Amino acid sequence: MNKREPRKPLVFSGEQVSGREINGSSLMPMLIAGLVLIAVGYVVVMVFV
Repeated sequence: MNKREPRKPLVFSGEQVSGREINGSSLMPMLIAGLVLIAVGYVVVMVFV
């Protein structure tokens, strides 16, 4: 790099830094998986009760 050229700052958005897909939603699959785990846990508990 030439020392006479000014250095430009790097600007990143939060979506770029997080690494997730910009148009995708990561919360809905986590919500569904959580509800499935709760339902499975309920069934297992009810079998023993």
